[in-house]
Amino acid sequence: MRTRGRHILAAALAVVSLLMLFAAPAAAAERYCFQRKSIKILKDITGLLKKENLKESLSRQKKIAADLEKIRKVSESDYAIAAAIMDCWENVMVNENYPFIIYQGGEYAPELEDSGIAECGKHAFIVMGYALSRGRMQPELKGRCDAAAAAARSWPDSIVICTGGATGGSNPENHTEAGEMKEYLTGECGIAPERVFTDPEAKITVDNVINALTIMKEQDVHACTVVTSHFHQRWSQMLIRAMAAISREEGYPVEVIANYNYKGSESVRLETGRSMALNQLDMLISRFGTAD
Repeated sequence: MRTRGRHILAAALAVVSLLMLFAAPAAAAERYCFQRKSIKILKDITGLLKKENLKESLSRQKKIAADLEKIRKVSESDYAIAAAIMDCWENVMVNENYPFIIYQGGEYAPELEDSGIAECGKHAFIVMGYALSRGRMQPELKGRCDAAAAAARSWPDSIVICTGGATGGSNPENHTEAGEMKEYLTGECGIAPERVFTDPEAKITVDNVINALTIMKEQDVHACTVVTSHFHQRWSQMLIRAMAAISREEGYPVEVIANYNYKGSESVRLETGRSMALNQLDMLISRFGTAD
């Protein structure tokens, strides 16, 4: 009987161990880390762009090309990210003819028909937040949501990611941009609640893009379109593309398909937007250091 009892106990322990194995959460994907030397060189590059007043020059191009090669010698992965960042800088941030896709105010978004969304598979519209006033959305944020709703109606298989935390003065209940956006999209605009995901933590654009890509990974989505205001799109693209390059090196490829823009009364000078992009790019790089 004792032998039989030991066998029963051993079998029970084996079952418990097996159940614990299946109940244990899956290991998170390994977070990317830049090499320390690469971070220094990348920040030298952003510093150079700021110092030279963001203007094109042959000497600047040569210096950046040389710095990129230095990064390549340190790490091919770091180089791939740095090269993607500089490609976006040249094609978005300093390209005065960057093709903005502007929301025209309709119920649907025919402006996006040739954007490539239809061919990209699982897709997300990432809607960037904007500061609340007394806990409620301002017209600028409602405009972004109207654009997102039109896009969501045109592509009913896409998810919508609203990103933005509790902002603005006189907000004692800590209403979040993301929460207000979801309420508006599902209530006023008729978008199904199960399509709308929220990041209620982000306070600045760099957090918007990091948290939005986390949601994309959770939903197994590999393509996105950024929905924001016309004046905010360039530096949003700079950061989302940098984050997509990092995600690719982590083993989760993300493609930024298009931009979609509400064009209201507010504006920001191009030089100011570039400066904001560089400052937040430095923050993003710092968030992912260091490996050594």
